Amino acid sequence: MKRASICGATASTARWRNERGLTATAEGEKETKERIAANLLSLGVPIETIVQASGLSEEEITNIQ
Repeated sequence: MKRASICGATASTARWRNERGLTATAEGEKETKERIAANLLSLGVPIETIVQASGLSEEEITNIQ
């Protein structure tokens, strides 16, 4: 009986992560890309190169400046 409860809780937790975690993960990935883009800009890397490497748009990178 205990095992069923644990499995149920695990399945519930997995659903919660899928519903809430994907958004949080995507936001975290974007923040990381923006932080890296800001570092590259400070090093003088051309915006076009950062667009290609990061997947961010030129507008997103320009807004970082």
